[in-house]
Amino acid sequence: MKRIVLALCLLLAWPVLGHALPRIAVVSVELAQQPNLMAAAAERVKDRMRVDLFGLGGGLLPSAAGVDLGAYDLVVVEGVGAKLVDFREAIARARSRTTIIVVNGERWVQGNVALKDHPWIPLYWANATVDNDSQLLVYLGKHFLHLSEQPRAPVEYPNLAFYHPAASQPFATLSGYLAWAALKIPDTALRPRIGLVFYRSLVLADNAAVVDALIHDIESRGGLPVPLWRKDSAGSLAALSDHGKPMVDAVILCAGQIDYADHQAGVDSARALGVPVLGCSTDYTRSPPQWESAVGGFSPDGTGSLAMSELDGITEPTMVGARVVDAHGAAIQTPIAHQVAWRVERAMAWARLRRLPNARKRIVVAYYSEDGGKADIGSDPDAYLNAQSSIVELLKRLKTEGYDVGKEPIPDAATLSRRMADEGSNIGTWAPQELRKRIAGGSVALMPLADYRRWYDTLPAAARAMTEARWGPPPGKLMTSQGADGQPVIVIPLLRFGNIALVPHPSWGYQQDKGALASLDALPPHHQYIAFYLWMQ
Repeated sequence: MKRIVLALCLLLAWPVLGHALPRIAVVSVELAQQPNLMAAAAERVKDRMRVDLFGLGGGLLPSAAGVDLGAYDLVVVEGVGAKLVDFREAIARARSRTTIIVVNGERWVQGNVALKDHPWIPLYWANATVDNDSQLLVYLGKHFLHLSEQPRAPVEYPNLAFYHPAASQPFATLSGYLAWAALKIPDTALRPRIGLVFYRSLVLADNAAVVDALIHDIESRGGLPVPLWRKDSAGSLAALSDHGKPMVDAVILCAGQIDYADHQAGVDSARALGVPVLGCSTDYTRSPPQWESAVGGFSPDGTGSLAMSELDGITEPTMVGARVVDAHGAAIQTPIAHQVAWRVERAMAWARLRRLPNARKRIVVAYYSEDGGKADIGSDPDAYLNAQSSIVELLKRLKTEGYDVGKEPIPDAATLSRRMADEGSNIGTWAPQELRKRIAGGSVALMPLADYRRWYDTLPAAARAMTEARWGPPPGKLMTSQGADGQPVIVIPLLRFGNIALVPHPSWGYQQDKGALASLDALPPHHQYIAFYLWMQ
């Protein structure tokens, strides 16, 4: 893919040579994160006008705070959100001295140009490419700065379209894309279909490397990518169905919400589609190495967006890309290869699971069991949740939907509560005889040390080193005993109902290790904690 070469630093300090060029200030939240296109467009017209780009604080552009916007011949303001309110007074002062055009942010600030009289302006902006941004500047010069060049009409792109990097143009319909894919990709009819929903601006900006990496990885794993670009968020998932029938097996959504304008409409559209909607994000503020070295994959700045995603029913948030700023100031979205692979591998697993009959599916229901004893089983006492009754209702629902919940009658809540306490709780290091009793009773899964080591040794060395520094070498002391052959085993308590396993989630281990209780840093998982997740896989 070609890369847009920018000269942003030169643009921000363009000298006036021989005569005063008209001056335009563009103030934009959007451009602060992705200034590539507008900066390249400004470079094209630098012999006719000076264009200075500003953000509202943060990002790759200097802030408009403290800038005398009234000194410009024309100011274009774009932005959606409360951040723009901080600049309301400065924009109002400038409005009495110069021309102010507001795009998208009329709810927050007021300009003095009616966009209804200039319908091309929002079209240029909404279909941003280097050509459209260049013509926007030419249009502004012609209509507001007394320049003579005639602008070309904006080139409009469909709001929703199916995209593939190997195709010469986007496809207006799903049937058109599938017909093309059948000629290019072998065995399309047999492949699990993975919908990929992302914003159109990435393709128009020649900045779709992360999307392309996801597409290629889906194909390499035997899936059929169904990549859908969208301009706005409303109604996009409906394009992945045909007369109410889902045409994909899972969706990777490269956004924090399904429908930003109408939360409930987004939830309803996901429910109507009826397939898993999986999270997919790019870090717009850090480079891949910076993201890799950070303690939290999303924290702290991305945790708010995760809360909104969960309300939409979006699961498995995964960071797949990060930002690289090149020598010219261009923000390039770069895939993180192992994260892309993880995201796609999980999506393919969900797609295969969707095609599997319910009777063959296996489910783990994990519940709270923190203290290593029979108290506090089911849920955290502070949460005031009746987990046992909820699990009973869940088992009944699974049975009606064809899942294998075993041949025995489903217990009532009181019976299940006793069983969870007596058979399905974690056990502290102070009661090894109780652990041996559980093993003898058979209500456990046993992981021999050799099996654990085989899986554990595939984990990153740095992660293993952190665990062993706190908890010692495998198998550790928590929830460990000896098997019938006298060899060490890691114990996972469980109650089994057919293909449904009710399992106490591993404790954090604070109450069973003085060093862990006194620790100030992030506590690494102990060996039984790790074994639990490896066992589920």
